Amino acid sequence: MKKVALLLGLAAFLFVSSANAQSKKSEVDFGVGVWSSNQIVGTMSDMIVSVVPGIAMKNSTSPGAFHLGYKYSLSDRIALGPVFTYDLSTSDAMVDNVKTGKFTSNYYTFSLEGDYKYVNRDKLKLYALVGAGGTILNQTYKDSQTNEKQGEKQTFFNFQVTPVGVKYGGSFGVFAELGFGYKGILCAGLFYRF
Repeated sequence: MKKVALLLGLAAFLFVSSANAQSKKSEVDFGVGVWSSNQIVGTMSDMIVSVVPGIAMKNSTSPGAFHLGYKYSLSDRIALGPVFTYDLSTSDAMVDNVKTGKFTSNYYTFSLEGDYKYVNRDKLKLYALVGAGGTILNQTYKDSQTNEKQGEKQTFFNFQVTPVGVKYGGSFGVFAELGFGYKGILCAGLFYRF
């Protein structure tokens, strides 16, 4: 009796796995964006500090906002899931054109996103998405002379609004998005459906 129950359980598992594989309801994506809301706010903060005579923030850099997301299709057109975004920026602190230290800002964003596919063809998808969540900012200042570090942490609300996104591919593919928020104004990457 135990063997029959085990075989029935295994058959049910294989049937459900096969049905899920055919419908491909899950998707994982990885991408990078530029001009994220975090980068824009950081640049504006640098500009405000630079208004003070003799003090300037220079050599600001950011490799982009990297994200990893998972979405589950609730229907043919609507998907929902969590997204993690990591964004880094650095700036040199200057006083009278002498470097006094370096600011490093690490942004960790945890959000929930939903997307709506207004074109849902076999390999081509056009969609819009909205996301909301929280960002943890971990900012440190390292003094150039003493190598001492000072840190500060903040938590704040963050969002992403993407009116235009395009995906192309079957199980594997590419995507590009145009929007505003924690993933950036322009974002592109790869996805995998299963």
